[in-house]
Amino acid sequence: VVQDLTQKEFGSVVYGVFEEFFWRVLFNNFTFIH
Repeated sequence: VVQDLTQKEFGSVVYGVFEEFFWRVLFNNFTFIH
């Protein structure tokens, strides 16, 4: 249970970082085009 919880938290952190990186790249491309 502890290992599964840690894996879920790790996945949540990775997803959060990926989402922030994705939106930053998307925003940079948007400002670059305009």
